[in-house]
Amino acid sequence: MQLKEIITLISAKLHSSDREKDLAKSISGVASLDKATETEITFLTNPSWRSYLDKSKALALITAQPMVEFNGPQLIHANPYWAMAKISSHFFSYTHHHKGHSDLAFIHPEAEVSPEATVFPFAYVSPGCVISAGAVIYPQVYLGHKVRIGCNSVVFPGACLMDGTEVGEQCIIHANSVLGADGFGFAPGTDGIAKIPQVGSVTIENDVEVGALCSIDRATFDTTRIKQGSKLDSHVHVAHNVTVGENNMLCAQSGIAGSSTLGKGVILAGQAGVAPGIVLGDNVVLGARCGMIESTDEPGQYLGMPAITAKTWFRQVAATKKLPDALKRLDNLEKKINQLLAASKPDATDS
Repeated sequence: MQLKEIITLISAKLHSSDREKDLAKSISGVASLDKATETEITFLTNPSWRSYLDKSKALALITAQPMVEFNGPQLIHANPYWAMAKISSHFFSYTHHHKGHSDLAFIHPEAEVSPEATVFPFAYVSPGCVISAGAVIYPQVYLGHKVRIGCNSVVFPGACLMDGTEVGEQCIIHANSVLGADGFGFAPGTDGIAKIPQVGSVTIENDVEVGALCSIDRATFDTTRIKQGSKLDSHVHVAHNVTVGENNMLCAQSGIAGSSTLGKGVILAGQAGVAPGIVLGDNVVLGARCGMIESTDEPGQYLGMPAITAKTWFRQVAATKKLPDALKRLDNLEKKINQLLAASKPDATDS
């Protein structure tokens, strides 16, 4: 891939001493500053790596601003990390070591499986399923009744997609995730706990990635929905009737309770939680182990349990550090006040 093609791919500006010569150079891949070879492109996203610039053998550099230490063409981009990801995606693709429909897979006669789809041995495809062109279904995958898989989506081993689950195009469902299991719907009463039938579904829109061992519950009546472009880390739980907005990032062990709605660009850091029925606006960021128990449409970072704005949380932490000294001073003041009160009382012998 020529450097000029990469520039077009990420809409970067070229910083070079010999523009025409550098534009024609071929790039074979992407690597870190310290490991890149003479045919690879590298990137600078962390200032602490700047010391590697003058030693790097890389053919070209992706950076937010020109670096005098690097002797070679530089691609200037406002977000080098994003640019690196786009370029890496061009050079990398999953290698699926099987083609066609295996005779060892169970594919129901009433399922519609594209001739251009791949179904590995020991997959189970139920009646009414639709598997589109370019989709790949790995071993031990279970596809329930009327599951739909969009073009070029991949479902890795052990994943379980229950009845009615829909997966869009260009999606990745990693190993052992469960989509469409019953939501946690129960009604306690004097005669025990009554189960509320979960008759809804799960819809995964295009370009969504679901990590390993995730669980996305079907809705009680309607649809649990993960919107386009969202990415779920491993061990993420999305409860029934939840809507996850476009381009969300849900990190490991984060959880969203039932009937909550997340806007666009929401980020949940590790083990962050959202209480039932909460509505988060666009670009809300919950820090690690943060617990959101109130709806908000104010973008920005939130920390703590219960969640508060990061600015307020840092002020509280700073104040907490002063508590031991403040308590000591308060104790001293109380002693002095008691001494003054004792001294001000008339002596009983005076009377």
